[in-house]
Amino acid sequence: MAINFDGTPGDYTYSEDANGKSAEGIVAVGTQSNRDPGAQRAAGGADRQEGDHGGHLIAHSLCGKAEPCNLDAQAANVNQIDQRGVERDLANLAGNPDNSVYVGVHNFNSNGSQRPDATMITGAVRDNTTGNIDIEHHSFQNASHAEQESWNETAAQNTDIDARQDAGMTAEDRDLANDLCGAEDTVDMSLGNATVTSFDASVFDAGDTQGQDNTGMDLGSMDESGGPTDADGDSEFAGTDGVADDDTGNTDGGNSGSTDSSDDDSGDGMGM
Repeated sequence: MAINFDGTPGDYTYSEDANGKSAEGIVAVGTQSNRDPGAQRAAGGADRQEGDHGGHLIAHSLCGKAEPCNLDAQAANVNQIDQRGVERDLANLAGNPDNSVYVGVHNFNSNGSQRPDATMITGAVRDNTTGNIDIEHHSFQNASHAEQESWNETAAQNTDIDARQDAGMTAEDRDLANDLCGAEDTVDMSLGNATVTSFDASVFDAGDTQGQDNTGMDLGSMDESGGPTDADGDSEFAGTDGVADDDTGNTDGGNSGSTDSSDDDSGDGMGM
């Protein structure tokens, strides 16, 4: 979906193809129509699972339609905690008259199912006084938090190595691969932030933290951040900070799981 801030708030575009339903537009806060409990309970058809809600792609509280084009079967956690947290953030941003807020939602379906496997959301805000634009992407598996936790536990228990990964490797190749497995931290400590195209494997030896980058610069001296220093002790490289999305769709069931009066707490599977 291409982000476009030129639309009318609340005038969303709805579409559907073989991969699922989509909706996008400029966010408006409020309600456009009354809920349709029958349509929400019917969302997902024969593929609807026990405990599912009829969840809106564009929230009812953001002027989303109460029609099948804007409804899918969603796990209750996803509807009322994960996606709801994103919707609240969008509503708060749209409440600022200096902002234009875009949202695009795509529910991905596999194998012809009427129940999506995952929800992907793009949110963007433009400050109309400065022209600055911030973009965030969120995605949620359409499964309960308990089920997702069980996947993590199963993955953690699966420590068997598939013998097929050794195909065509000599014993020496295998030993080298084992030595290098998980060596990213060692490389970072030894070489700082330098871009390296070749290096001596001796950097992995205990106590050896010296190497050279492809420019021939000595990387043996490093500052506290792990980067090399020049003769005056100043860092040769500027540090960078990775900024993570403020993804309110956490799965720990914390404060983001609170619901307001617009949430469906009745257990009738209507959702938001």
